[in-house]
Amino acid sequence: MAKNNDKRAERIARSNRNVNRAITLLMVGVIAEFYLLMVNNYFVKGGVGQVLTMMSVLKALGIIGAAAFGAGLVMWIMRKKWTRFAPAAPWLLCAGFFFAMSSELMLRIYPQGTTMMCVIVPVVMLIGIVFLLYPREFSVQAVGLTASLMAMYLIHRGGGSDNWNALVIGCCVFAALVIAALAVAVCKAGKNKGELEKLGGLRIVSQGGNYKLIYAVLGLCLAAIGTM
Repeated sequence: MAKNNDKRAERIARSNRNVNRAITLLMVGVIAEFYLLMVNNYFVKGGVGQVLTMMSVLKALGIIGAAAFGAGLVMWIMRKKWTRFAPAAPWLLCAGFFFAMSSELMLRIYPQGTTMMCVIVPVVMLIGIVFLLYPREFSVQAVGLTASLMAMYLIHRGGGSDNWNALVIGCCVFAALVIAALAVAVCKAGKNKGELEKLGGLRIVSQGGNYKLIYAVLGLCLAAIGTM
């Protein structure tokens, strides 16, 4: 009886932690989307002076983001020795990647890059919330589907364009690699009760999850990219 109560208390505590993380993710997503909408207002819809100013701001934020990502990576690698700074590592990694990647995309693809970021952020936020609150395989399949849809969108919009051709190919290859990596992760998780041992026992497939369905979805995502 005591063991059952302990397990129930543990499940409730884990559920509460996930809900708190989902709320935090929602707040971060809203802030990021507000930032992107401000960029869109001044960088895409603004006058010449505002566009030039935002271009300089985005370049600076890209450099700062890359530096923050590098610092976060070092802190993450050294987290066992630098325990004091370990909690800041995930925040630096995420914030650094966001500003570096978004700035580069918005500067290189104008104005569609800004529109893409305004779509990507809420999609990532929703996938994260699904990962925290629902069976984990749902989010794995959602990531694969999102990657393939974004690749197909780029192919549709940039196919045959000299300016877009290299970027489209690069993004499609990246999307295919993400889907392949998900398939490998699911395969490894299947040998360890749905958990990735090297990532601290991170569960990506719930107990009793349908692995065949996951592989089928990821396979269709790869096929969709390959046939475009």
